[in-house]
Amino acid sequence: MGAKLVGYDVYIQNNIVVSSSAKTYLGDIMSNETFINGLELQQQYLQLPLNEQEMLSNLNNNMKNFQNSINDDSFFNDGFWNGSSVGNLVGIVACGPLCGVAGWIIGVVIGSLTK
Repeated sequence: MGAKLVGYDVYIQNNIVVSSSAKTYLGDIMSNETFINGLELQQQYLQLPLNEQEMLSNLNNNMKNFQNSINDDSFFNDGFWNGSSVGNLVGIVACGPLCGVAGWIIGVVIGSLTK
């Protein structure tokens, strides 16, 4: 909730510990609420550490699924997509891909119930 209040760019810059390039990508995806076409082909993306690439790819794919989704199911709502993205992001940054999966699951449950 804090990110929405202060703005995603400010929250990402002050609270997420990743490279400045990853922060730029995160800000673009979250602030614009859209995915980045061809993200995995961009030279700047390819120079990022593997864990940041995985985090950004997961977030970008979640955002793409959200954009393409026309499902009105009460579980697969905005909270589902936001929760899964943020949970995955925090988990991967904290301790790698396995924590990313755990963060995704927790984010899905909390996000779906709160939106």
